Amino acid sequence: MKLGNAEILYINALSNVCGTNAKSCMIEGDSIIFLVKEDEIGKTIGKHGCNISALSRKLGKKIEVFAFAENAGAFVRKAFPKISFQGFEEADSESGKKILLAMLDSENKRALLGEGRKLKRIKDVARSNYNIDDIIIKQVI
Repeated sequence: MKLGNAEILYINALSNVCGTNAKSCMIEGDSIIFLVKEDEIGKTIGKHGCNISALSRKLGKKIEVFAFAENAGAFVRKAFPKISFQGFEEADSESGKKILLAMLDSENKRALLGEGRKLKRIKDVARSNYNIDDIIIKQVI
């Protein structure tokens, strides 16, 4: 993923305010999404969210922080810790797009689809950082 000037500016602001380094940054409207190392999530957020609140006030935007993972499946699993995934499978669609199949039982599928906005943001992050064109939710029995 290539970072533009704005993304680099926001990553530097995160570093200055929170004392952590972001692996990646995405700007989506009035929100900024940061990917940070899993062991730095707590430090990034700060006690009672004080670091993220300070950064949000400084930048005038909503801030979201997700844990970086080595692959798309692990990233999605970390982004939805309350959802129990049966597994993940990367595949190519008939149109040549790279997709990630997320296998869930019916109860967890319903819970995941109930988080539609967050799922859309996760798909956008997966597209830009893991070269995944789409995440398909597949129900397993």
